[in-house]
Amino acid sequence: MSSTELIKESETRVKLIVTIPPDELTPFLKSAAGEISKEAKIPGFRPGHAPYDEVVKKTGEMAVLEKALDQIIRKTFVKAVLEHKLETISPPEVNVMKLVPGSEVVYEATVSLVPHVKRLADWKTVKIKKNPIIVTDKEIDQALKDLTDMRRKEIRAAAGETIGKTDKVVVDLEMNREGVPIEGGQSKGSFVFMDHESYLPGLQEALLRMKEGEKKTFTILFPSEHFQKHLAGKEVEVTADIKEVFHLERPAIDEELAKSLGFDTLDALRGKLNENIEAEKEREEEVRFERELLERLAEKSEFEETPKNLIENETQKMLRELQYHIASQGLSFDDYLASIKKTIEELETGFEPQAKSRLKIALLLKHIAKEEQISASEEELSKLVSEQAKGVKDRETLNRLHSPEYREYQGNILRNQAVIDLLKKTAMNE
Repeated sequence: MSSTELIKESETRVKLIVTIPPDELTPFLKSAAGEISKEAKIPGFRPGHAPYDEVVKKTGEMAVLEKALDQIIRKTFVKAVLEHKLETISPPEVNVMKLVPGSEVVYEATVSLVPHVKRLADWKTVKIKKNPIIVTDKEIDQALKDLTDMRRKEIRAAAGETIGKTDKVVVDLEMNREGVPIEGGQSKGSFVFMDHESYLPGLQEALLRMKEGEKKTFTILFPSEHFQKHLAGKEVEVTADIKEVFHLERPAIDEELAKSLGFDTLDALRGKLNENIEAEKEREEEVRFERELLERLAEKSEFEETPKNLIENETQKMLRELQYHIASQGLSFDDYLASIKKTIEELETGFEPQAKSRLKIALLLKHIAKEEQISASEEELSKLVSEQAKGVKDRETLNRLHSPEYREYQGNILRNQAVIDLLKKTAMNE
């Protein structure tokens, strides 16, 4: 009978030394011989029908054993994991220690384990205060202005007309520092709205009263807290070449605007904007409240060490999320990297602290769900999957939606949300 020795290398990493006696190898060897006979020509036998002894004569015992090795390891490793009740998170790193025909097979498999919560913070005593939701007149005024922006008309400025405080300017920009071009500091056909804040501090002031066709060089001082660290607190020379100037005509903010948008009065429109802004702020506050609660619980709890490959997987997931977000905005990810002056490797390194936090929070939710016996019911899952499958005609997609793996995935989501709802209700500090 096969045997397994477990050696604990760390809290979340173990080594299994598995020994399989010769008599347990027989089914694997016969199966491997059958596969070999399909590929190798054995005189006197049709492909796949040569007896085991004939295959051994043709290829040798070692070839059959090597062919069987992969299946031997797959089957016995799973058995060993179940025997020791291990929760693995990655394929094993296998080192074959003994592989001799007629003898036992011995291999060692090193594997990372799912980390666990060592000490859970007393989540029933953690209280978080929600911030009040306040909508100001200034925010409503800005929303009204944004509405007029959507309905504005652009009129090409006449020759010789200067740039005004509410115009739109099409301009080529070049930035230099001490005579050296700044990487990423050149742009063609940039749009500058004179009444909107620019990413270049003082740009609008410098462009004011210039004319189409005019070129001008001026100096801009970047603030010390500017997001582009290599430019923060530095003076930069900017050359602006004005290509086009447009006067923007926006509709007046009055009763007529309100009626054109389906409201009886301007006050009614302002009331609706107030309602929309308030709802958005409530959503943002709910996200902030939840994040602060979960992060505080993670900080106050103790965990087993997080395996490196688990952190790497999470950072890769975060990178894919960012790439999807950038693409959904119609932007190039390479352009995004150029704008923030970072490589993918630097992004991944910067993601690590957040990746660790996300993993700890996931462990917390799973741990609390187990303690509080929270899980998604089969009825909930069936209802959710049925809703998602409505209107789906593709057979492959339907099979995936109804697969046990997908149900488990959705079950984890429902379970985690139920735990979060419980934590938020308990943590509410009115």
